[in-house]
Amino acid sequence: MISSATRSTRCRKNKNPIRNLYSFQLFNKIPNENSTENTIESQHTSSSFASFLPSSIISSVGPASLVGGTAAIYTSLLRHPNSTLNQLSFVLMMLLAIQYAIQPRLSRKYISPKIKKQSVALVEEVAKTSFAAVIFFSKPSDEIQSALKDWSLSSSLACAGLPAMLYALQGVLQYVSYQHIDSVTFNGLTQTKTLSAAFCCWLIIGKPQSPLQMVALGILFGSALVFQGYVRVETFWNKSNLKIPADDAPASSVTEESKSEGINSNTARNQTRKMSASKKNDDWWWRGVVPCLGAAFLSGLAGALSQKGLQFTGIRGRDPFLYTIEVSFFSAITLLINMVRSNAFLELEWQKQKNYWNWKTLIPIFIKASSGVITALVHKYAGSVSKGFALMFGLVLSNMIQLRAEQESLQSYQVLGTFMIMLSTWLHFTNPV
Repeated sequence: MISSATRSTRCRKNKNPIRNLYSFQLFNKIPNENSTENTIESQHTSSSFASFLPSSIISSVGPASLVGGTAAIYTSLLRHPNSTLNQLSFVLMMLLAIQYAIQPRLSRKYISPKIKKQSVALVEEVAKTSFAAVIFFSKPSDEIQSALKDWSLSSSLACAGLPAMLYALQGVLQYVSYQHIDSVTFNGLTQTKTLSAAFCCWLIIGKPQSPLQMVALGILFGSALVFQGYVRVETFWNKSNLKIPADDAPASSVTEESKSEGINSNTARNQTRKMSASKKNDDWWWRGVVPCLGAAFLSGLAGALSQKGLQFTGIRGRDPFLYTIEVSFFSAITLLINMVRSNAFLELEWQKQKNYWNWKTLIPIFIKASSGVITALVHKYAGSVSKGFALMFGLVLSNMIQLRAEQESLQSYQVLGTFMIMLSTWLHFTNPV
């Protein structure tokens, strides 16, 4: 009798075709037809970070270690003499981290996959413009006049036009990615925002990186591979125990068994299963991972441009709420023009699309719009690279939420990848130039 925990482990492993294919190509093991129980047992063993530790210990110690490590890093950063992080920046980044943690799950729950992602991004930009406008025009009149003193349309286009187009494209890519990967994977890949932001800040603002900061960025890049499960520590000592489930065996071996046993139906089922797995693999990669990485790079580029505009425009830089209004307005115009060109407002298309909208659809959209206002404040007072702290803590929160909601233990590669992100972030922010 196979235990429920074992069946759950096998089910989770079969969800990702890339990881099963990677394991087969790396070790080139042929499944043993007569040892199904041993195969499942080996699968269960290889999924543990340390095979001699029960999964219950891993699931208990892992989340506590993640939270404790995160707290230690933030404490070290706040106390470091060279750190520019203050209490305001800390609070803003915590709010941003919460949004990063809950956004993918809320988007999958309340936004239908059939909704046009451009329309979702357009509503988000309109909401973001409204939020920022309410806050900006509620300021004292002298502050408003000071912010608008040197404002002009040409200066606004020069300062906010390009970031607006980049943010508009990023929003579309993010909504596509939300629908095809889980929240923990999404936040893990989003960590590359810090890498792209550091590179773009050096390229645009001329802010260099110290040698240890470069090492930290390299660790951060490697953490994305570890977090996805492409590089697993346990494979280096569990090679002899790894077995490929019979369901994931190469099509040729299954075909030979079918011929020898005279059961042609098995071949057809195997081909169907193979095609289904291939389609899921393509969706996971091209509609999940690639858009997420593209959005992360665009975020770093737009963040560097935003930091330049917010900190170096005028005497004291641009007002963050005014800047949010400008960027969101231009982003909305860009999306609107693109939707008109694609005939998204045709009556037939509109009748079809409005069936997928309700008031709950606005929940993730408004939350993401509010985070856009917070992001401008982070760029103003902490810098675009500092958003990496918010992303890191968002990753930890996302791990905890997934563990609680799905009642499953953290995978070893997720824990290790998170620790690598913590290490790289600590090295980067405690060793400035």
